[in-house]
Amino acid sequence: MQGMVKQILTECPATRNSDRFLYIEFLKRTTPNACTMPLEKVLLLQEEMQIPSIETVGRARRKMQERFEELRADEVVIDARYENWKTARQYAFTE
Repeated sequence: MQGMVKQILTECPATRNSDRFLYIEFLKRTTPNACTMPLEKVLLLQEEMQIPSIETVGRARRKMQERFEELRADEVVIDARYENWKTARQYAFTE
């Protein structure tokens, strides 16, 4: 899966900034019939169709962007992700 995610990030720079765009492109390349199905059906058949979750694809993106600087998101997106991380961390450690 990481190889496919790296290929998508390389060929489609917009996917570096959005897990949703990345997931759509991933599905187009790996499970094209899922792109024509209603979302409800895709989610219900996800395991049966062996479609990884958006979280799994997002984790692969983070690993690829960690390893390959040229595949990283725009600076604005990186800053926003960092701010979200700080907020989540603060929330997790407050009583």
